[in-house]
Amino acid sequence: MYCKNCGEFVPKNREECPFCGSKDLYVEEKQVETKKKEEKEVKQAKPVQQVQRYDDYRNDYSSFGISLVCFLVPFAALILYMVWKDEYPLKAASASRGGLIALILTIVATVFLFYEVSGIVAAYYAKLVA
Repeated sequence: MYCKNCGEFVPKNREECPFCGSKDLYVEEKQVETKKKEEKEVKQAKPVQQVQRYDDYRNDYSSFGISLVCFLVPFAALILYMVWKDEYPLKAASASRGGLIALILTIVATVFLFYEVSGIVAAYYAKLVA
C-alpha cells in the first residue's frame, strides 16, 4: 500500500503513514509512479533563462587578433574579459589568453633583468672595493 500524500510505501498493517502522518493510504502503484515521475521532471527542468541557443552565440569565436591586441595591451585583456565573459565566452578566453601570456612574459623579463642588473651592480661594487 502507498501513501496518497507522499507516495512512500507503507506496510498494510499501518493506519497512518510513518513518513508524513497522513491517514490516506490507499493509492494504486501507478498513481505513485506518475506522481514521482512528475516530481522528478520538475526538479530536472531548467529555467528558461539558462537555456542556451545557437543564435545567442553565433558571434562568439576564438580569435588570434584579440589575443594579440591583449598581449600588446594587457590592461585591455582585463577589461575585455570582464565585458565578454557572460555573452561571448570564446572571445573572453582569447582576451584572457593574450593578457596572461603578456603577464607571464613580463614577470620572467623582470626577474631576468633584476638578476642581470644585480650582477652588474655587484661587479661594479667589487671594483670599487678592490
